Amino acid sequence: MQNLNQLIKYHTIHFLFLILIILNSTVCAADITVSADRNPAVLNEQFTLTFSANDNLSGEPDFSPLQKDFDIVNQRKSSGIRIINGNVSQNTSWSLTLFPKRTGKLVIPEIHFGSDKSPAVTIDVSAIPVNSQNGQTSQDIIVEAEIKPKTVYVQQQLIYIQRLLYARDFFDNATLSSPQLKTGKIDIEKLGDQREYTEMRDGRQYKVIERRYAIFPIQSGKIEIAPTFFEGRLIEKGGQNRSFGFFSMPSGRLLRRYSPAISVNVKPKDSTFTGKNWLPSSNLTLHANWSIPPEQAKTGEPITLTIGMIANGLRAEQLPQLELTLPDNLKVYNDKAVLHNEANSDEIIGTRQEKFVIIAPQAGTYQIPEIKLAWWDINTNTQKFATIPATTLKATGAGAATAINPAPKATESKLKAQPLINKEPKSITPKPSEISQTNGTETETETKPQNNSSFWFYTAITFFLLSIILSYLLWQQYSATPKTVVNKKPRNKPLSYAGSLQKIKHACETQDGKQLRNALNVWGSSYLGLRNANLQKIMDTVKDADLQNEIQLLMKALYSPEKSQWNAGKLCKLVLNYQHPRKKEATTSRISSLYPDA
Repeated sequence: MQNLNQLIKYHTIHFLFLILIILNSTVCAADITVSADRNPAVLNEQFTLTFSANDNLSGEPDFSPLQKDFDIVNQRKSSGIRIINGNVSQNTSWSLTLFPKRTGKLVIPEIHFGSDKSPAVTIDVSAIPVNSQNGQTSQDIIVEAEIKPKTVYVQQQLIYIQRLLYARDFFDNATLSSPQLKTGKIDIEKLGDQREYTEMRDGRQYKVIERRYAIFPIQSGKIEIAPTFFEGRLIEKGGQNRSFGFFSMPSGRLLRRYSPAISVNVKPKDSTFTGKNWLPSSNLTLHANWSIPPEQAKTGEPITLTIGMIANGLRAEQLPQLELTLPDNLKVYNDKAVLHNEANSDEIIGTRQEKFVIIAPQAGTYQIPEIKLAWWDINTNTQKFATIPATTLKATGAGAATAINPAPKATESKLKAQPLINKEPKSITPKPSEISQTNGTETETETKPQNNSSFWFYTAITFFLLSIILSYLLWQQYSATPKTVVNKKPRNKPLSYAGSLQKIKHACETQDGKQLRNALNVWGSSYLGLRNANLQKIMDTVKDADLQNEIQLLMKALYSPEKSQWNAGKLCKLVLNYQHPRKKEATTSRISSLYPDA
């Protein structure tokens, strides 16, 4: 009986102890609160959501459920200890900067901190406020985009116009994205410098930044340009930057603004066009220039015909090579075409210049036929022709070209190798002293004896003998000297394409601008094929507008007195994923794995 009482007592104590543990865990469960600095919040404007706990939590939070309705742009964790009436408590908080993705009542779901979890709360998200006086939207920042024309032919130039209107100033680290293709296939190029002016909208004055881009559809069908966006922090009236030791943070409101998406219908080449090359342009002309008047040509002497092709709204790379048809008894040599693109604020003007060196081996009259090029006028939707009228070339003089010895093939190769830009080829007419016979009579050359010829002869022999003796003595001294082996350090091999990618990745991780500049120069030489590559040449070569913009920000950060912010992650991601049009090998999957998404 006594043993039974002891057993009951023992189990009772353990049962009470278990009850105390359960009660204690319930009492000590972490108390998590959720609060927002703005409720209702505004679409595309930041607000701060704070999670606070007054006790130790059982794990770190998982905020991924928030990404369904919000963009998380920043996250901070802070801890502190509070002492109230001798009671010590620990407080931990997480502050998240969020952007709502849509309007309406958005639920902040339960967030798990290990076994602990926060309560669910609701945030009201409204659109941009409406001015009650005139019923119009009153915005501090507006991003607009338009494209001209709305319907185009394939390869025809489109003008994409992007405008940023702001009624309040913002900090310098704000960004305005470049247009990106959503569907279709295009080439895009920035036109000139950005414009800045002021404009009135709904009775409110805005400062405007306008950028223009030339877009060339590569294939017919529908193309869609994704929305561009502004992200920046407004400067509050009378506000100042918040300082944290040596660092400072802008105190203004961070917001985003988006332009509308734009779609364009691209038509194929018109079926009525009969030309060989499809050239949709607002104006295309041909120009001819002779080095000397063609009616004053000399037999056997070259005459240069320079033909220039100028097209509005087409790049020089789109302009075709001209076909020059000449009589069979004329010789012609053409140099490599010179291409040039000029971009103003309204369009790209492409120029192609070709030079032809023509030689008439015999005297006579030669007919140079008309040069004709078909193109498509986008203003009238009709086929037109650019022409150079037929020309008569008259060559006079004896058949000097027949006196050229040796074989004429050597002369042809020499002519082809001559530079033809800003320099006329020399005449191939032989000098009178080079003609061995004239009218069948031999010409004898009289050689006069030169004074002091014996003196110079013996002087040369003396110096020659002295040099042989000196060389022999130096060789004997060198042979007698004991040899020492010098371990030469191997020269550093130039970085390869793969090596430049590793350097770029490392520079991005360390955010070292100078190291990144050097690695990009190597990348430009090894991948883009540039000679003496630098950031400016790379920016002019790549066709990606975003990459050009990021390189420009890096150059400004490196060289400008006013240091600017540059995004290492974004720049490197664009470089590592860039595909050069002339590269055939598929390297995207290998390159993209070298650097994580920014």
